[in-house]
Amino acid sequence: MVKLLIVDDEKEICEEFKETLEQEGFEVDVATKGKDGLQKIRENLYNLVLLDETMPGMEGDKVLSTSASSAKFRSWFISGF
Repeated sequence: MVKLLIVDDEKEICEEFKETLEQEGFEVDVATKGKDGLQKIRENLYNLVLLDETMPGMEGDKVLSTSASSAKFRSWFISGF
């Protein structure tokens, strides 16, 4: 099964993505803070991580650069702009 992580500070967006992707057969985890997403990346193996570019505390590019040395996964940035 393909395992995905969605990291976005907008909870409603996370839940809509999660529901839709689970209906398509994906296993989906969600984090609403960059630091929480980074922790999940360190604890799990993901095939794909969807990252919001702009989040308070730790932005998506920082999550990606911090986790790049310890995990291998594909990533896509998502944005409301």
